[in-house]
Amino acid sequence: MQVRRSILLALGAGLCSCALPQFDLQPRYGPLDVDGEFGLSSTSVSAKADLTEMGLEEENAFGARADFKWGLPHLVLSGQTSQHEGTGTLDAQISQGSNTIPFGANVSSSLDVGVYSGLLLFDLFPGKTFELGLGAGVALLDYDISVEDQGTGTTVQSDESLPLPVLAADVGVQLGSFELGLLASGLTFDYGGDSGTLFDGDASLRWRFLGGEDHLRASLVLGWRALLVDVDVEEQGDSVEGNADLSGPYLGLEVTL
Repeated sequence: MQVRRSILLALGAGLCSCALPQFDLQPRYGPLDVDGEFGLSSTSVSAKADLTEMGLEEENAFGARADFKWGLPHLVLSGQTSQHEGTGTLDAQISQGSNTIPFGANVSSSLDVGVYSGLLLFDLFPGKTFELGLGAGVALLDYDISVEDQGTGTTVQSDESLPLPVLAADVGVQLGSFELGLLASGLTFDYGGDSGTLFDGDASLRWRFLGGEDHLRASLVLGWRALLVDVDVEEQGDSVEGNADLSGPYLGLEVTL
């Protein structure tokens, strides 16, 4: 999972040297709750275990977003990673090869999730007060889930990185020193025997407390991030099915150059 941290570091460091008319950099941090189900079987998945019952809890998540604007095109790069772990009870049997954890077993669970995206949008209504942009891009869903039976030590694990094309929309409304924004992207995919849905919604309120309306300004950002993931994939002969709702508020500081 080191690839996730490398991408986030590159987002904050490697891109700062780009000479573009406007560059917004926004690190962010906040609690991220997780809810959903996970199923793993060497044949077909007949039942999925609840992630909350497995002990996965809310954890703080670090993320970053970078916006590049030059005329009508608008490039948005973003990344977010979180780690969830805990102990609980398995409410559905899961198996991987010869390893099986039965229903009712006490388990230790962990889930690492990273979502990274690059979106290219075109402003249909560019302006100071109202903006609307539509476009497309690619998102990388990177997850690693592990479940260990506390009684026997039996462990099952699923680790996947899925690059997905997405459609995107961006809306912004500016009222003096305040700006409301909504960035949404997602798509349903089905290829190579794998299928699923990814939706990423990011709503924010920015308060400009330093600088002018254009360049060289600083803004405090309050937002809400919601990631909806639903996958049905084949992994080394095993069937993996799962869905997760990862959502929560965040606090960020945006610097515009």
